[in-house]
Amino acid sequence: MDVKTNPMRHLDKLGIPYKVNCYGDAALGGMEVAEALGEGPSEAFKTLVTQSKEKAYYVFVVPVTGELDLKKAAASVGEKSVSMIKSADLLSVTGYVHGGCSPMCIKRPMKVVVDSSANDHGRFYVSAGKIGYQIEMSPSDILKAIPGVRFADIKKPSDRQHRICTDGAISHACHRTSILTATARTKAVPGMGTAWNASNSIKAKGTRSRSV
Repeated sequence: MDVKTNPMRHLDKLGIPYKVNCYGDAALGGMEVAEALGEGPSEAFKTLVTQSKEKAYYVFVVPVTGELDLKKAAASVGEKSVSMIKSADLLSVTGYVHGGCSPMCIKRPMKVVVDSSANDHGRFYVSAGKIGYQIEMSPSDILKAIPGVRFADIKKPSDRQHRICTDGAISHACHRTSILTATARTKAVPGMGTAWNASNSIKAKGTRSRSV
């Protein structure tokens, strides 16, 4: 293979074994990349870049099947809040373009937090730093590959967890679902397959985290 990105050179220098998977030159979403390469979606991760109010930058790596929980993310780095940076600022901040951002070899030093679910699998897929290329490596090598990396629960709860009746708003949603189910057995449960917004018991309409 002729292509060598900085993350690949970095892993070569450290002697960390990896495999490169190619999917073409289109900027695809995380799930689309996983499907194109036949990767297990829960093993494929996307790199998200955020900033605090004081303009401190942080990198969070979460499964392509989920979304970043900004409150959990902020807490994991000792901040009150963080927000996603604009796509237009990504290149100047990280050295990478949207669709090809890797948590390794970022342009400026940043704290990197990987969702703890990465340790539950035998493989870890992440961008190789160039659109069309993914690195496949062992989760056990993440600590060595990304200096100072931390693991934390930073993704939003799964749909099933959202449907558990743990507070008033969710209880109301579950109660409503029970009534509908009792009166129409064949009627689909509202919100099934989509995340519930605990604040208003309707389908979440917020912008989904985009892979970079």
